[in-house]
Amino acid sequence: RQGYTEMVSTKPINESNFMLKDKPQFLNIASIKKPQVYNFQNRDDDAAINFNEREKSQILAPILIHDEIIGFLEIESVGQNHYDDKHASQLLAFANQAGIAIENARLFQISQRRAQEAETLHAAGAIVIAAGLDNHEVFDRILESLNKIIPYDSASIQLLREGYLEIVGIHGWIDRQSVVGIQFPVPGNNPNTLVVEKRQPVVIYNVSQYPGFNEKIFDNIRSWLGVPVLVRDQVIGLITIDSRRYNFFTNDHIKIASSFANQVAIAVQNVHLYQQANYERQFFEALVENIPIAIAVVDNENRVLTWNPGAEQTFGYTKEEALGVDNNLLVANQNDIYSEAVEITRDSFKKDFIHTFTQRTRKNGSLFDVELFVVPVSLAGRRAATLVIYHDITELQNARKAAEAASRTKSAFVANMSHEIRTPLNAIIGFAELLERDKRLFPDQAESIRIIHRSSEALLSLINNILDLSKIEAGRMNLNETYFNLYEFLRLLEDMFRLKTLQKHINFIFEYKAQLPTEICTDEDKLRQILMNLIGNAIKFTHHGKITVRVQNGNGKVKNESPDLTMLQFSVLDTGVGIAPDELSLLFKPFSQTSSGKNLRQGTGLGLAISQQFVELMGGKIWASSTLSKGTSFEFIIPVKTTNQSAASNEAEIQGIRNKQAVKITLEVWKTVHPEWINQLSQSITEGDLDQVKQLAQQVSDQSPHLAATIIDLATRFDLHGLINLLPSEKRKK
Repeated sequence: RQGYTEMVSTKPINESNFMLKDKPQFLNIASIKKPQVYNFQNRDDDAAINFNEREKSQILAPILIHDEIIGFLEIESVGQNHYDDKHASQLLAFANQAGIAIENARLFQISQRRAQEAETLHAAGAIVIAAGLDNHEVFDRILESLNKIIPYDSASIQLLREGYLEIVGIHGWIDRQSVVGIQFPVPGNNPNTLVVEKRQPVVIYNVSQYPGFNEKIFDNIRSWLGVPVLVRDQVIGLITIDSRRYNFFTNDHIKIASSFANQVAIAVQNVHLYQQANYERQFFEALVENIPIAIAVVDNENRVLTWNPGAEQTFGYTKEEALGVDNNLLVANQNDIYSEAVEITRDSFKKDFIHTFTQRTRKNGSLFDVELFVVPVSLAGRRAATLVIYHDITELQNARKAAEAASRTKSAFVANMSHEIRTPLNAIIGFAELLERDKRLFPDQAESIRIIHRSSEALLSLINNILDLSKIEAGRMNLNETYFNLYEFLRLLEDMFRLKTLQKHINFIFEYKAQLPTEICTDEDKLRQILMNLIGNAIKFTHHGKITVRVQNGNGKVKNESPDLTMLQFSVLDTGVGIAPDELSLLFKPFSQTSSGKNLRQGTGLGLAISQQFVELMGGKIWASSTLSKGTSFEFIIPVKTTNQSAASNEAEIQGIRNKQAVKITLEVWKTVHPEWINQLSQSITEGDLDQVKQLAQQVSDQSPHLAATIIDLATRFDLHGLINLLPSEKRKK
């Protein structure tokens, strides 16, 4: 044993123990590991064994296992010199047999103990798996199983809370109520803290050194073992084992207790997972029960497993009536509806998610509109059920129909009203134009007529914008795509605004590249309105500097969905008042104006909103950038169809336009007409009165037919730019 020998088999004397240090011959055999013969002459010799005063000779043989001494085989005789070396060899043979027998017995005992440990540990695992939610019962039964392997006197399971360990399970204690719930501070002056900090087992062979064990409840404890309960390498608690004997616990006990600590960890995790799953289940059930829409859960045979109150209210079937019934027979009990419902059920096994608008039937047979969601529910990679959600949209559909009817009524009203208003307005504008030509008007009368004319034009523009916006909102604004000459379109647009820029002393620049297509196909009227809105705004908010209209190829700047289309980019840049950064977001909102627009007190805030809608309707994109007090840039890109035309013909087209714009009349020709006539012509061109320009040209057709024909041609083509360039240099407005 540890430091002593124990008589385990004697004949004929009684069993007795003695310390090795008191018997030198035993120490000698332990060191040489060979048998020895001893003869005693003097009974007072210190080497004498003194088992029996009559013994005069002795043989000691070591019992070895794997060259390690585990004991001794001893024979004695009262005869002197009774034994010799032959006897010693024979005794050694017996000692070897004894060693084999002892080892076999030891191995058998170990195997039995391991089998018992495995069986008990397995039983503890079964307890963990089969246990319900009662933690205390699980822990108590684990400790009970542990007691079958380690014969302890008492034990506890403690869980780590915030700042303390609490006893939650016990075994071997008489008064359960006084023990369960005891708390040990962590950190604190107790061995429990040591286990938590080290995350390793701690053995105390004598508890008297720890003051905490001095309490009356721990009176019978002599030795103590603490083993940590670990989850993902973090201490969540510990198992403590108590014994009434000092030096009770062995390494085997520590290993066994650690295995049981793992079972405790699994039990804690299982309870946590169960509680979490139970919470999620309760949450889902509460959600299904309280949500005000119809929800059904069906199995793979489409039988109803769950039927919430929303489904009861929507379809008229109670939960008891619905459970176990084919869902389609409940909610689609008309032939055409049933066929469609069955098809959706089949599709749900092929798709991850179904969302559609359809119709279903109530218990009373009535048909109603639903928004349907079908969501497969899979567990462990296999389909377990299907979640079906029915949203009754009858009221929404009725509201939509009412809104559509109201929208149609509004659109019809706006169209009728705009027609009724535009008819007299056109008459007012027409008469105002006629009156403006009357030379008999006094200056104040002429100014009043011009005010009427401008106000009528502004009102007509507002009505047209409102009508366009109502068409866009109603979804009835369509594209009218035609082929037209891009260069002629741009020239007319330039002429249209040339006079206004001259009147404000602003440089008006049109830039377009030779690689632009000549013939394009898009909605010419909408493109013109977009550019008129952008150029008109630029003129309105620019008081000096220049306005540039740039047209270029926009391929590569935005994604082109069709290779048959060409992207054209239009830019309108000005050096006007600019827009504050925080107001850029208002630009394309209906009836919204920036501070600069409000200051001018012009416009309604519809032009840019309509322009954006037109650009998007044409498949394009519009954007703006601006710097306050420096200017603004509006740009948009649209896809257009083109014809196959060479770059040379494009260049010729540009040159032709330039030639038309460059018509000149010599000074000698101007000298053939009266200076006052030239003044009237200049005034009419400046005011944009092309009819008056034609009438003045007719007056000089006899004396200067070339001049008259040139003026009439330019006026007929609305070429204000050409007319202005035609005038003598001193008559042009700077």
